[in-house]
Amino acid sequence: MVDDSPQPSSGIVPSAARDDARAAVRTVLDHAERLGVRSIIAGGPVFVLHGLISPRPAPAANLVIDPAGETALLGALGAEGWVPASMRPSLAPGGALGLRHVPSGALLNLYPLLPGFSVHPAVAFEHLWEWRVPMRAYDRDVAAVDRLVTMILAVHDNLGPRAAAPPPESVTAILLEHFLAEITNDELERVPVLIAGLRAEAVMRRFCASLGLPPMAARMPSRAYAQRRWALDEVGHGDRLLLASLDATPGYRGAVQRDVRAARRWMLARAPLELPHLLGTVLGASRRRRRRLREALGLSPAGGRRAR
Repeated sequence: MVDDSPQPSSGIVPSAARDDARAAVRTVLDHAERLGVRSIIAGGPVFVLHGLISPRPAPAANLVIDPAGETALLGALGAEGWVPASMRPSLAPGGALGLRHVPSGALLNLYPLLPGFSVHPAVAFEHLWEWRVPMRAYDRDVAAVDRLVTMILAVHDNLGPRAAAPPPESVTAILLEHFLAEITNDELERVPVLIAGLRAEAVMRRFCASLGLPPMAARMPSRAYAQRRWALDEVGHGDRLLLASLDATPGYRGAVQRDVRAARRWMLARAPLELPHLLGTVLGASRRRRRRLREALGLSPAGGRRAR
């Protein structure tokens, strides 16, 4: 989450506009608390909290939310003037629901799931929630992701808008070198446990390699994860296998577990029949995700007005 945001405009933001944007994000936090939707701050301010980077302006707020509360929270935000933000296209939709607050111009990334963390999204959130740390942000006492999760998210190639344009290898290498110097023995011992719990073996291959840890065999994404990621009510072996390939760290080969090998054999036997379905899965994913987001915000399918 080093640069994980909707596409912001360039230039210096006036102080009054920054204050309005912060107030808009505070309202999001207030709505989440009122609705009982658990949320965890991530991104720029949390790097500062953990001493990983120096303070700097962040173009967007990043909030990981309990997926069970996604619909309720989006409904409240739609009533406050939040609309879908402009996002870069990507082959598989990222986990971020990019939002823009029309009155203030504030940008927000909501994460009901994190790409590559392919266990059931609710289970992934519980792992992050278990290790949350307290933080003061936006004039509120909030929960933030812990140091190790912050490191993992920083080198994650498939978060939100960055899925279309991952950072250059040189940029990630600098971060990895920095984290290698910063990580504690306790955090290092926890890495394999956390990655296995999140079912993030494939997307974390580069991170593990940089820490000198042996590669972990990747598993098939859970059905619930694939359904949310592709915005489909039903998914098959092919949909999940395709997602596993797209989520894997580019250029880093690794072993796979038995369920992935079985799915590959299944796919080889049915490839001609499955291809049209998979093309529809990929080509329609961003449109389906955007339609569902607009519906949750209470907006009409094409226009900007709230549905009646």
